[in-house]
Amino acid sequence: MDYKDKYSKYKNKYLELKRNVKQLGGARQNNTKVRTIGNGGSLEGMTYQCFWISVLEYLRRHGYPRLTLKELRTQAGLGQDTENMMFDTDYNARDENGFAIPVFLNAAERIAQIYNLRIQIYTVNAKGVITGARGLIGNGRNLVEIAQFGLLHFELIDNNGSDFVPAVVIKGEIKKDIPSDIKNIYIQLSENQGFLGILNEQVKHNVSAWKDQYLQVQRNINLSNEFTPEQKTEFLKQSENFAKTLSSEITAEKQKINELKEENSTLALLISEYESK
Repeated sequence: MDYKDKYSKYKNKYLELKRNVKQLGGARQNNTKVRTIGNGGSLEGMTYQCFWISVLEYLRRHGYPRLTLKELRTQAGLGQDTENMMFDTDYNARDENGFAIPVFLNAAERIAQIYNLRIQIYTVNAKGVITGARGLIGNGRNLVEIAQFGLLHFELIDNNGSDFVPAVVIKGEIKKDIPSDIKNIYIQLSENQGFLGILNEQVKHNVSAWKDQYLQVQRNINLSNEFTPEQKTEFLKQSENFAKTLSSEITAEKQKINELKEENSTLALLISEYESK
């Protein structure tokens, strides 16, 4: 391998790394409008179960028509203490040794394993247009696509479904019938919260790339006996440029996160004042 080939190899590696960092997965493209099987989050006496109802709807349509929400949750390892709790991948419990256990994420992964599922979650806006790939749970053969609006509302994506109708929490209840005089504020707050989730994940990915991949490449180049000092200098320069670009993106993302948090505080205050009337 000559110098030009080696240079191209590392340059392509940086470009590929950047592509991997910028994409969080997902087969559907951003700005695609989806149709969904709507739900209000309540079923079998439980509330805030949008995520599990979405998975249940898929399973009922694909070989398990008599499966109940109670049965699905039991298979997931969830008890009565979570029957009125929203799905939250960051919600942790502590084991007997004090270690954090991601309750809902573990439960979803357990269901994905039982039913051979690959659960892809997309963030959507109020019109049902995909704004980003939120996360992927499981690696099974059967793809379950779910639309997430804001932080807590999920619906199964189905091409034979209906136009997406957003749902928000009003006085502790998930509702789609939003009062017209404050609808835009509820919608904006939910959309901002969904965008915040994407930005936070993006920052994690970028920071991980900077720490675990960029620094490792730097070490590998420095320790390599394959390259001349001149080649090492050129490769290190390339990696430094990559790191600068990545650092700039992280800074911009963190700034946008802070701006959204400030805006959300104002929106939440307006909603609080409205709901206290």
